[in-house]
Amino acid sequence: MDEQHKRRELITGALKRPIMLLWVMVLPQLLLMLLNVSAWTLVQGDMSAEQLSMSRIIGACEVGVFLLGIAIWFVLGHLKREIDWRVCLGLMLVHAAYLWLFTAKLWGLLPAGGTVWMLQPTQLMYYQYTLIMPAIFYSAIRLSGFGWNVNRWVDTSVTAATIIGVPVLWYCGMQLFNTIWSYGRIPYVVMVIFLVISTILVLVAFLRLLLFLHGVLIRLRWGHIILPIVTGLLAPLGALSRGPFSARSIDDSSRFAGHNPGSC
Repeated sequence: MDEQHKRRELITGALKRPIMLLWVMVLPQLLLMLLNVSAWTLVQGDMSAEQLSMSRIIGACEVGVFLLGIAIWFVLGHLKREIDWRVCLGLMLVHAAYLWLFTAKLWGLLPAGGTVWMLQPTQLMYYQYTLIMPAIFYSAIRLSGFGWNVNRWVDTSVTAATIIGVPVLWYCGMQLFNTIWSYGRIPYVVMVIFLVISTILVLVAFLRLLLFLHGVLIRLRWGHIILPIVTGLLAPLGALSRGPFSARSIDDSSRFAGHNPGSC
């Protein structure tokens, strides 16, 4: 990596050191494993053989993610290397795959009957997303800070166009497909792949735009406190709104693809 490329990177310093994996991946995964073991112990006696088998598969995947974090942390630390974009992309995909697997299989794992009062599905889902998202967010913020040797206005324009263009292309593509190929259905796997890729693109572009904004604001007298205040106000409002990649939209896309999410 040349010096010019290094100067243009938006993320530098401590955020690129292997120790970050301890805070965003290893410790959250350890806590999540303890919570999941405690939760499934409550209903284990009421689970069928198929449910027990699937719960062990999900548990093995979770342990695998945990061991992967430890391995990467140890290897990069031993080699005295920084966490590069390829590691971040891999971590994002691995954690997103785990969340997809857990979300798709959760309702089939819960025993039928009166055990719901002991183990609330929403609480279990909350554990997964709360403790998996630090690694995904870290990977996304790292990917969004890549170096690009172009004019800053060009960079900003392409980033903003990605944020706006990807949802627009999704909408136009769905409408076009529905118009010219009404007798067919998009395979569910294809829908999931495009949904994941487009979501990553929009997320990375949005975070990159925030990094640009942060770079501008820190030059102002009160700029260092403006962005946290604005983010603190907008984030809860954004969570309450119905975004283009919300759970309802995923469900709509699943029906369009001819697939019932509950049957995963």
